Amino acid sequence: MISKISILGCGWLGLPLAAKLNRIGHEVKGSVRSEGNLSKLEKNGIEAYPIDIEQELEIENSFFNCKTLIVSIPNKNIDGHKRLIELAEKLKIEKIIFTSSTSVYENSNALIKENDLLKETKLKNIEDLYIHSQIPCIILRLAGLVGENRHPGNFFKNKIGIARPNGQINLVHQLDIIETIVKLIDSNIEDGIYNIVSSEHPNRFLFYQNAYFDLKGVERNFEASFDSESIGQKTISGEKIERIIGRKIKLSDHYKFL
Repeated sequence: MISKISILGCGWLGLPLAAKLNRIGHEVKGSVRSEGNLSKLEKNGIEAYPIDIEQELEIENSFFNCKTLIVSIPNKNIDGHKRLIELAEKLKIEKIIFTSSTSVYENSNALIKENDLLKETKLKNIEDLYIHSQIPCIILRLAGLVGENRHPGNFFKNKIGIARPNGQINLVHQLDIIETIVKLIDSNIEDGIYNIVSSEHPNRFLFYQNAYFDLKGVERNFEASFDSESIGQKTISGEKIERIIGRKIKLSDHYKFL
């Protein structure tokens, strides 16, 4: 079913998501903070708007004339998000999808699921704003991002050691995030909190050594940095969202980045 969708924040994730939704027939609008980046959206056939939540938001702005608002911005200005939610409530937007991060979780040696303990951070407080708004909201907690221009072999290119070497990776590919959001838009799901993360969790030290070799074609002997964070490790579960989309999320499905 065709839907009117506005994506606030058409950067690394938002732009290809907008392009995908546009290709499959949805009415898509996108925003960027800088007017200099509007052409990137327009080249992909996306109706483009310059919007910054730290500035006054105009209720007449046709960008907000949508059924689903996807918020995919790194901005942690709590007052800005409050203003955005108030505007969405006034306009009776039907659903919000907010992209958060698995960084909200406390370290734990147990498998981390959506109802586990969170850190007291700005991001957690922003999540709470959306969760308690009058509009049904889906919170997507994204694991470490890989994909276009984000090859994991580059993550340690300027570092000697790999921190938390005994831990497991929690990564997700750009394509999996996009496909998951498309599925959620096409579903009847109105709200909920979901981790989006690969079900594959190899050892951090070995994974990044191999990623560097696959990217550069040479081996590099990283040091293992046993810092204070090595004690509490995170392994994030994505089982909840996998049940909804009907498949496992696997990094090995996207070896383009390795």
